[in-house]
Amino acid sequence: AAFPRPSRAYPPLPGEMACALSHRMAWDAFLAGRASALCVLEDDVHCGPALGRLLADAARIGPGLGLLKLDLNARGGARVLAAPDPAGSPLPGHALWRLWGRRLGGGGYVAHRDVIARLRAGLPGLSAPIDHHL
Repeated sequence: AAFPRPSRAYPPLPGEMACALSHRMAWDAFLAGRASALCVLEDDVHCGPALGRLLADAARIGPGLGLLKLDLNARGGARVLAAPDPAGSPLPGHALWRLWGRRLGGGGYVAHRDVIARLRAGLPGLSAPIDHHL
């Protein structure tokens, strides 16, 4: 029922449907609380100390940041059309880039309450794997 019109180009598999629903359930639980930012991570991600510093100060994660995708651009990896964010990074010593193309997957994301509310309101029915929607 959560996928009323599956995408013909990217039809979600049962595991992808379950993943998308778990994100939506996390959004609902988050929106029922009072926290200002939400961090969602893959189950196999390895976090460095910089993520802890970012999450310890939720004031750094404002509504203007949008959705901050957590990813590692490893050497030899696929190139992504991106540009340095003129506003800079919320973490000194780390880069923040605006994605201008699609890059699926990743380690997770961090988003402000306003962004999560817009995602939840804009996705009453899912049509593709969650990475496509994000």
